[in-house]
Amino acid sequence: MLREIARNAEPCSASPLQAYITDRIAGRPGPAWLDGQPLERAIRVTEILGTALEFGPYVTFEDLSFSERHVADTCGWTYTPKGETGIRRAFRILEASHNPKQPPARGDKWVAFGLLLDEFQNPAQSSSLRRIFEEHIASTAES
Repeated sequence: MLREIARNAEPCSASPLQAYITDRIAGRPGPAWLDGQPLERAIRVTEILGTALEFGPYVTFEDLSFSERHVADTCGWTYTPKGETGIRRAFRILEASHNPKQPPARGDKWVAFGLLLDEFQNPAQSSSLRRIFEEHIASTAES
């Protein structure tokens, strides 16, 4: 039965993130910022940014279908290989797309980041991502 399913399945090309993972495991260099992160963090940052940008800040990557996950990590890959510059760009897009009249109906800018805030509160998470976020918030508060 499993062989029949495999025979009938449509092939799916690897996402850019999946290709990066394969290359990194094989020891090939990739984008500097991502290579400077533990692999699991590089993956997670790409997934959560892509999910927030494509499906909204209150959707979790784990709740997405396989094809939606492919879309999310491909979207996240647009930003994370560019390092801090790309991640800050993603944060600006999230803030710009936030409509304070839509639920949750609060006007504060934190709402735009949704579940990303949970990632930043976890002490085990990358301090570099938290630092980028804190710098982003500080710079937007000044402007």
